[in-house]
Amino acid sequence: MVDVLEIDRVVIASGDMEETVEQFERLGLSFGEGMSFQLGEEALSGRMDYSGVDIISPASDGEIARFVEEEGPGLYGISLRVSDAEAARQHLAEEGIEPFQQYQEGEFLEFFYHPRHFSGVMVIVAEYPATHPLEAFVTTERRGSDAAE
Repeated sequence: MVDVLEIDRVVIASGDMEETVEQFERLGLSFGEGMSFQLGEEALSGRMDYSGVDIISPASDGEIARFVEEEGPGLYGISLRVSDAEAARQHLAEEGIEPFQQYQEGEFLEFFYHPRHFSGVMVIVAEYPATHPLEAFVTTERRGSDAAE
C-alpha cells in the first residue's frame, strides 16, 4: 500500500514559459524567479508557485520537449508526497510498475513513473521532511541575489 500524505505539486509543461506564467497568474498564483536544472539528460527551466504549481519548459531535446511537441502544453505530471518512498516503490514494483528515473538529494527522494501506467499522467512519488528542498533552493537563491545587489 502507498501511504499518500498529500499532493505535493502539479507539473505543467510549457513551450512558452512567460505566456504560461501570465495565464496562471490570472488565478492569483505568484511564481518565483526562474531556475535552470537538469532532469536526467534534459535541461529545463522552471518557475514554481508556493501553492504547488510548477511550470517547466524544455531548454534541450528530451522527454518534456517531445511531450510539448506531441501533446501541446498542459498537465505533465503530479507529485504525491508519501510517508515512505521506498515502500511505495516496492509496492508498485509488485504491481509490475517500475520507476523510469530516481532523484535523491539528502533526505529528499523521488521516483518518477511513466505516464503509460497512470492514464497519461507522469506520477512522481516523493518523500521529504516538511520543508520542500525546492523551497530551500529558491530561498537560498533569492538571498544570494539580494546580497549581490
